[in-house]
Amino acid sequence: MNIYEENGYENRKDYLQSVADNYGIDIDKVYALAYVLGAGEDFDGLICSIQDYLSMSPIINFDYI
Repeated sequence: MNIYEENGYENRKDYLQSVADNYGIDIDKVYALAYVLGAGEDFDGLICSIQDYLSMSPIINFDYI
């Protein structure tokens, strides 16, 4: 059993889709951040980065991510 299954997801793709859905963010942006950060940060750094992104998005145009 891997970390994704241990947390109730089928696999990493299922987890990333869930993150996108839960935060209301485009899946392509989640994939981009996840790719840059690596799988080791999926449950920590990725979530922090998305929260940072969402808190700054009214100020900064992230359409190019």
